Amino acid sequence: SSSYFVSEAGRNQYSLPVVSISIQEDSFYDYEDGIYVAGIDFDNWREGNTWASANGGSPANYWRRGVEWEYPAHMEIFPPGADHADLTQDIGVRIHGGWSRSFPKKSLRLYARNRYGTQYFNYSVFPGSMYTSFNRLLLRNSGNDADNTLFRDAAIQKIVGRLDFDIQDYRPVIVFINSEYWGIHNFRERYDKHYLARVYGVDAENIDLLDGNASVKEGDPSHYNAMRNYMADNDISQPENYAHINTMMDVSNFTDYNIAQIYVKNTDWPGNNIDFWRLRTTEYLPEAPFGHDGRWRWMLYDTDFGFGLFGGANSFTHNTLAFATDPNGPNWPNPPWSTFLLRTLLINPEFKTGFINRFADLLNTHFQPARVVPIIQEMKQIIQPEIPEHIHRWSAPGSFVAWNNNVATMIHFANQRPHYQRLHIRQYFNIPSNVDISLDVDQTNHGYIRINTININPETPGIPEDTYPWTGIYFHGIPVEIEAIAAPGFEFSHWEGSQNSTEPVLRLTPESHISLTAFFAETETPDPEIIHYWHFNDLPAGTFSVVNTDFTADGVETGTITYPGTGPGYMDRRTHREDDPVSNLNLHQGQEADQGAVLRARNPADTRELIFHVPTTAYEDISVAYATTRTNNGATEQAFFYSTDSGSTWYLAEQAYLTQLLPLWELKTFDLSDIPDVSNNANLQFRILFGGDNAENTSGNNRFDNVSVHGVPMDETVQVTDPDEERYETQTCPYFKVFPNPAGDWLFVEYECAGATGLSLINMHGQAVKTWSVETQGRQQLRLNTGSLMQGVYMLKLDHASGFVIKKIVVK
Repeated sequence: SSSYFVSEAGRNQYSLPVVSISIQEDSFYDYEDGIYVAGIDFDNWREGNTWASANGGSPANYWRRGVEWEYPAHMEIFPPGADHADLTQDIGVRIHGGWSRSFPKKSLRLYARNRYGTQYFNYSVFPGSMYTSFNRLLLRNSGNDADNTLFRDAAIQKIVGRLDFDIQDYRPVIVFINSEYWGIHNFRERYDKHYLARVYGVDAENIDLLDGNASVKEGDPSHYNAMRNYMADNDISQPENYAHINTMMDVSNFTDYNIAQIYVKNTDWPGNNIDFWRLRTTEYLPEAPFGHDGRWRWMLYDTDFGFGLFGGANSFTHNTLAFATDPNGPNWPNPPWSTFLLRTLLINPEFKTGFINRFADLLNTHFQPARVVPIIQEMKQIIQPEIPEHIHRWSAPGSFVAWNNNVATMIHFANQRPHYQRLHIRQYFNIPSNVDISLDVDQTNHGYIRINTININPETPGIPEDTYPWTGIYFHGIPVEIEAIAAPGFEFSHWEGSQNSTEPVLRLTPESHISLTAFFAETETPDPEIIHYWHFNDLPAGTFSVVNTDFTADGVETGTITYPGTGPGYMDRRTHREDDPVSNLNLHQGQEADQGAVLRARNPADTRELIFHVPTTAYEDISVAYATTRTNNGATEQAFFYSTDSGSTWYLAEQAYLTQLLPLWELKTFDLSDIPDVSNNANLQFRILFGGDNAENTSGNNRFDNVSVHGVPMDETVQVTDPDEERYETQTCPYFKVFPNPAGDWLFVEYECAGATGLSLINMHGQAVKTWSVETQGRQQLRLNTGSLMQGVYMLKLDHASGFVIKKIVVK
């Protein structure tokens, strides 16, 4: 099958991608078997059949579900302005959705299966996504919003998309069915076992995936029912019972999920549209990778009722917090079971305080109108050129003006909702008033401040670039935690303002306006030292495959140079001549200019690479320098890479560049000080790849001289020579666990450590990037915010009276 579009407007007729679906007509429109029509099922119901009450909706063929109502089709995807399809594939198609199945324009569920030709959609459906292969896709009609904005759910999910739960990716497209214009649809991801396997790397056949009141999609509900029974039979206000619940559900995920649903005023929830899952395990696995610990997590979808779809002009005043916690289950779709988990957890003081503060944090950042409104406007602008033709096809929305008004309703909701949301929180928890907390730093490049779960810096959604002074709205009598975090090269000095203190972490219970300024002091940074140095003056005659270092710092493994690859290339020396001078750039260790020899990489083709093994044990702030040139036939480009795992994985440090032609030399320098993993690394390697002109030649050479690696000695108290080593003091600290590891936005720490004095997260420069106060008695658990950290390897260091213990942490 192939589709051909002929238009007076040419291939630029549509600003969105075009999806063309070809399907046997009776698969969709046949009276008895078609799944896109009311058909025979409707007539049977009209004649007295009770199908409707049994199936939860008005009877029609389009309510048919299951593989027997999946029909083969052919799909092509044309990017905007393209002269051919990027993807052509035979697929399976079903009708998708709930009540929106009854709309004239329906949602479609697309299946890739081997029997249609291939098991996957191998295509970058969602630009910017890391995923390029899918088992299932949705072409969604925008659900209950299908006649309004056509992007409401997608906008809501983007607004809350940086929180601790899954959302569905989105891309608007124009759909044609059997060459007939079918209007705007939204490509969306579908939650199922294939999604969980792709995103979390879990075994798709070993999960529990439930919806609603523990209805089974995959697996079984026994673990979930056991958790719900435990909450019903035990006093969750008690710390030990709440701690047990933390082993059965991801409380951070559950908190963010409920806050998001309440903020957007999704009244088609919590008795409806709930998906939650776990990897099936026999017990809680705290040190398992994220998503593999056996706890329940919730996934957001179908929020079309939100942001003012129903409820009139003042829908932003709706008290969705009371709605979501009503013990009687207010009205459909909220029976009592649907509000049980949240209202039960709110009995616990720790959860309640965390819930209130997390809500306040998000209202001050992610949910700020200054952030939310531009998201809505941007999504509006993307589909706006296609709205007139869509309206002409479906007579919905009623007009272009009506569509604009529908979008304006969302914007009005975004502007008004935070005020009423804070009012609802105060009413529900009997809080007398809001409290302003103003935070500032002495210099913006010296450090930043964390309050509760958010970092006050531009990396946090909703925080402006011009960050300080910053003011957030919090609640009277609800304790908050405020921390000063120093930037590299600085250390915390003291607080001034409502409280003067030299402690970096403050725990305050606000009763009136709080104003604080964090002061930082510059730390003394030692001068860099030479770790490795090659001057090549003592190279032997002839060819060789390994060159040891001319100088290596004490305590560091000797560096080597190799030249692996294929073809006629090899390494040798080039001694000094008056008409062919060596370099006098980057001289160290008392070497004099214009003496000795240089390293010559002969025939530097793109099939060879120059490898430097350069351990940096006990050094940080790494930099590299060398002099280089080429002969007339030598490769004209060099690209510099680094590897932190002995060459298993390479990262480009600088794009290819042109090298000088003899007799000219040039100095190349690479500052890697902002890459934590190259510090204190016994497995560090550098690589030079050759390219450009002459990269396929069997003659010519590139030359190197005075290669040096520099670093700053690390503080001995934080040196960890082996990143995989875990230092442990079993008598003083018998218990120290972290999870998940690798960490994402959050890291949980459980410890028992008599005489504990502090907890710090140390990067591979040896700098403490975060610190926390600790308790000394009994088993403790902390939830640490790691969302703003650069990905890489860190050391979590728990100090105590007689020393410290360390665990390696990976942040992704």
